[in-house]
Amino acid sequence: MNVPQPESFLAIRGIQITARDKEICVFLQQWRYANVKQLAKKFSTSTPAMYRRLDKLCRASIIKHEKVLADKPGVYRCLPKGRMLADTNLPPVERISEHFFRHTVAAVDVALALEQESPRLLSEQELRSDKGINVFSTKKGKKEHCPDIIAYMPDGKIVAVEVELSAKNKERIEGIFRWYFQHSEYHEVRYYVPGEAMAHRILSYGGSRDYVKLYMLSTMREWKPPQKSLEFGG
Repeated sequence: MNVPQPESFLAIRGIQITARDKEICVFLQQWRYANVKQLAKKFSTSTPAMYRRLDKLCRASIIKHEKVLADKPGVYRCLPKGRMLADTNLPPVERISEHFFRHTVAAVDVALALEQESPRLLSEQELRSDKGINVFSTKKGKKEHCPDIIAYMPDGKIVAVEVELSAKNKERIEGIFRWYFQHSEYHEVRYYVPGEAMAHRILSYGGSRDYVKLYMLSTMREWKPPQKSLEFGG
């Protein structure tokens, strides 16, 4: 059975699919899902204009809008026709987990901020798939650490990005830093955190190394602690 191409299949229903529609589906597959403001920012358009485009794609059963948390905007994810249109070979997002929702949305915000530095980005979705670069392998039955984002900067630097919303215990944070110490291909590790308390926690567990940078999610700017904090963190 021949599978029709998305464009020809949708043309039967009188729906015009544009290159921008495909780009939206590619972005959603890359980052799992995103809200309307994030998509408007990504594609440099107004929120109302993006909403109209997304509504068209929803009515065509290409993407789906879902309200996950009452206090947060709903997000859009690709349906089978959207995945076919995107043609990324990335795994589907069949359902949205409340547990990972805030982290995924924050990771998209970070990715959009990073794009101002003109890097090439790999999402966790890509790193955990066959498109990854073998940073996510199995040893002794346990999976290695995987960054949330890898950014290949124009100057040649490779930056690993961690979006840290919840407080991991000391052993886990120290284990992540040991992993980065063993992977010298990363020139920099950026931690994006919600506040100074989290930043100080990371510092005290080994985050005071020169290659570790701390950024505030509220501003997307680098945060540097007072000198006494650096001395305390060793």
